[in-house]
Amino acid sequence: MKTKDKIINESIKLFAENGFEGTSMASIAKQIGVTKPSLYAHYENKLALFESCLEKISNEQIEFTTKILKDPNLNTAEEKLFTLLKDCSLMVSEKKYSFYNRFYFLPPLELKEIIESKLEKAATMCDELIANIIKEAVNNGEMDEQLSVEEIMYSYKCLMDGVSCRLDTYNNFDSIWKVFWRGVKPL
Repeated sequence: MKTKDKIINESIKLFAENGFEGTSMASIAKQIGVTKPSLYAHYENKLALFESCLEKISNEQIEFTTKILKDPNLNTAEEKLFTLLKDCSLMVSEKKYSFYNRFYFLPPLELKEIIESKLEKAATMCDELIANIIKEAVNNGEMDEQLSVEEIMYSYKCLMDGVSCRLDTYNNFDSIWKVFWRGVKPL
């Protein structure tokens, strides 16, 4: 693994655990096993490193969503949306997801604009992918045409937010999905 990748991966873990203010360049250097000047050779300051972490998380979110929703082995909207949601629930225990939740839902005020600009871009791209799956499903009769794409989308996003914030959802996932799908499938 390249030094820069190691720096970002370990920084994501530390930022997730300690927040932006609670994470120092010294603690990152110590975690990685490099000197502080060596760390500064890669990143001008903590904010530049944090922005690189945001960029990595954003890109991974887009790749993760795209990979699932364009998987040729998943044929129906139900399979695609189910898999995306279930895989999101599996990621809750990972530090990357803790990083995302911490800074997306509770950004430090001084970093709010930076965080929103980086993460919103990824969220918007992922939302478009999901909305396209839903539109197609409504048009082909897989989802209830009496519901608007926006209604289904908002419901799905609320479900996704709930799954991403709760550690115990994976054990009850099939029940959660059953209730959601019953509400959006054609009568």
